[in-house]
Amino acid sequence: MLTDLMTTAQINPLFMIIMGYDPGISPNMDAPWNDAIQNIGGRVMGTAFIFLAVLGVIFVLVWLFGRFGRNAGAQEGGLSNLLWVLLGAVFIASISGAITWFSGFELF
Repeated sequence: MLTDLMTTAQINPLFMIIMGYDPGISPNMDAPWNDAIQNIGGRVMGTAFIFLAVLGVIFVLVWLFGRFGRNAGAQEGGLSNLLWVLLGAVFIASISGAITWFSGFELF
């Protein structure tokens, strides 16, 4: 029985994961390029937030002009696009937390 399990573990790596096999490898965050990559990632996220804020202001204005101008198409388009902008901001804001939670080490 034990030899069958060992043979199965050698053939199927998914079986090793299910059985809880630990190869003893852990992530090392001391590489010299990690700081540069983290800075680039932070700048991309910051730029995305600025872009989303500008789009949010534009879509709020479209929604307001549609609302007060009684233009249903502009009102619907502005509001729906504003909701997409908010969804994108929530997604971008949650990336770092999700990586930290799933992997167990801090990125930023």
